[in-house]
Amino acid sequence: MISIPAELRNSLNLLPGPKLRGGRYGKHVSMFPSRKNNRTVACETLLEAGFCLELERLSEITAYQSQPFTLVLKHTGQRYTPDFAAELRKGCVVIYEIKTDLALTDPPTRDRLLNLQALFALCGYPLEIICESRFWHPIRTQNLYFLYQQSFGADKLSASLVPSLLRESPRRTMTVQELLDRQVTAAGIAYAVFFGLALADLHRPFGSRTQILFRGNHGL
Repeated sequence: MISIPAELRNSLNLLPGPKLRGGRYGKHVSMFPSRKNNRTVACETLLEAGFCLELERLSEITAYQSQPFTLVLKHTGQRYTPDFAAELRKGCVVIYEIKTDLALTDPPTRDRLLNLQALFALCGYPLEIICESRFWHPIRTQNLYFLYQQSFGADKLSASLVPSLLRESPRRTMTVQELLDRQVTAAGIAYAVFFGLALADLHRPFGSRTQILFRGNHGL
């Protein structure tokens, strides 16, 4: 997915990433069923599995890998395996490191990641350090898991009925139940909300009374 520039090959080595097959102490390997990759993605922690939801939602990302490679600094033997590498629609690759907010308060951890950012920049790849609070929320994340699972029975074409009905609605908003009453499938509603064809407040429990909004209402 990435390559080392010729001028850095004397100091850096690129190896295949580890294969996650089972948990280690303090870890909980999860298998995430990725639609974008047409396969399951092994994640080292539940937090990383939660970030897969964000990678699935981002339309500019076409594919991604967990534990994609290991970078070795030849002069020290130090190794670094990023959490994810993602391919963007415009052809470039972004590296992601997922950390808890607490971990990023540790100066050695923060300094190491900043040094890695500079190193990857020399190789031509951005390394984004994503803290837990940027995407993880107990209700929102649970809603996204639910919507993602439900969405497997639909696709973009079948889910397009949702924004079409919302556009025709005088208020440009309908509840989940109102959409169901108009013969929209639960999978179609889930797909539309998860992938951003329509909007909903995901920081509140999702149910039949949840208001689904037309995206145009918010200038998006």
